[in-house]
Amino acid sequence: MGRVFASMVAASAPGRICLVGESLDWMIRGESVVATVPLRTTVTVGTSRHGGPVTLRSGHPLRLTRPLPTSALGTYAGDPLDLLQATVKVTAPECRPMLPGALVESSSTVPIGAGVSSSAAVTVAAVAALLALGQGTLPDRREVSRRAFTAETEELRSGAGWMDFLSVSYGGVCVIRPGEYRQGPTVTRFADELGVPVVLVDTCQRRATSRALTDKRNRYACGESDIMLYAKSAPLLVTELLSALTEPRIDYGHVGSIAHRLRPCGFDHQRGARAVAGPGALLDTVDRGMRVPVPTGRRVRGEADRLRPRRVHVRARPVGGVGGGPVGPGAASGPGDGVHYR
Repeated sequence: MGRVFASMVAASAPGRICLVGESLDWMIRGESVVATVPLRTTVTVGTSRHGGPVTLRSGHPLRLTRPLPTSALGTYAGDPLDLLQATVKVTAPECRPMLPGALVESSSTVPIGAGVSSSAAVTVAAVAALLALGQGTLPDRREVSRRAFTAETEELRSGAGWMDFLSVSYGGVCVIRPGEYRQGPTVTRFADELGVPVVLVDTCQRRATSRALTDKRNRYACGESDIMLYAKSAPLLVTELLSALTEPRIDYGHVGSIAHRLRPCGFDHQRGARAVAGPGALLDTVDRGMRVPVPTGRRVRGEADRLRPRRVHVRARPVGGVGGGPVGPGAASGPGDGVHYR
């Protein structure tokens, strides 16, 4: 017989890609242009009248479960469920009375460890669901972003910047500008969708965010020539891309040429390569070292023949596509939004 819950809230958040400006927030306090993708993580929180530990559960694709005593919220196990646990910890001031016997469960279509902010989608969705249930109202998206950032950066020490959390909270196509560490940057959303199909190619070679960011930060601290060239060149491309994307009629060939100009830097700013082939498709690989074959026959960095993808997660789907903003139960969702409740 299944568990009976006294009350339940579910929230979902999308994955994201960074069009240009990856890591500039912590490198030089620079801007970035991001867009969410129509792959989502849903976190459901249910309360119980019977007490006991909190049950942390990850459904598809991890399928993990473990109990969490309410007296040990800050004692982490070092497994993927730590993401859910950290969100319970940072929302405990509002949620503590409902935690005994509660279930916090996630499921996701966002590929894990593939550079599309799967961890941010988990923490944002979990914080949103926990705060909505604990406070009895739908929380502000900026507060959701702040708590999710705290869960990953201060509780788990992942090294993640603000960009991931703000992009999946606000949804659509946004420019994120720097701000103070505690207050966070500003977010300007200028479109629901990018308006061009997106293909995510997954190499299935997983990587941990904390290790990837540590490696990147060490390279920057050591003054590695490729990454320093990227830090110098990318801000100019952010400005140019913003101008191109806000034209009345977007020239996607020009957008693609902007992305290609990062290639000589040798810095895989999206843990992979990216190409735009006219109006046809924005191709975004999701693992460092991938090379994308461009449909026109051009080669990306001369190594397109090395591409050996084993699984394609998204086929010609619009960036920011499916999703909804913070709406009430039963309300219709709009395109390109971030957090969505039910």
